[in-house]
Amino acid sequence: GRAKRILEEIGRREGKDEIAKRLCEVLPPTPQVFIRYLHNLEHNHVFDPIHRKVYMDMTRPLSHYFVASSHNTYLTGNQINSKSSASAIIRALREGIRLIELDCWDSPSGVPMVKHGSALPTAPIKLSSALTAVKVNAFVASPNPVILTIENHCNQKLQIIQAKMLREIL
Repeated sequence: GRAKRILEEIGRREGKDEIAKRLCEVLPPTPQVFIRYLHNLEHNHVFDPIHRKVYMDMTRPLSHYFVASSHNTYLTGNQINSKSSASAIIRALREGIRLIELDCWDSPSGVPMVKHGSALPTAPIKLSSALTAVKVNAFVASPNPVILTIENHCNQKLQIIQAKMLREIL
């Protein structure tokens, strides 16, 4: 299936990636095989334990670095029907993620909410809960800056409330 196609594509692009070729030939093409390939330090240096510590000159502009980021950080599972939760944000920060994404939406209660999309049935959380999770956990795993991206779908009134929350909570 999908894992086999990904491994085959990696083999085609790199041509000399024997590990991907051997995995496709010897092991069943499963997501577990793909994950094994990703975690192979010989071929994927992103997961090298040495990179968990600062090993670069940290005086360069931000655009010169790889930033551990997340997408829909607030979701506890898939993007279709999982819940939004501060615990998902906490987990990401404690794993060293430095870029957190929050999708903010209007709510009938007049409070900015974090959830995935307006039509999808994901359960929301209050923006204040998400920001508190960031404040308390931002520097537990790393002293490096945290980038907060906000996909903003709030009306002007709630944007003013958001700005106030950002100043007061963070």
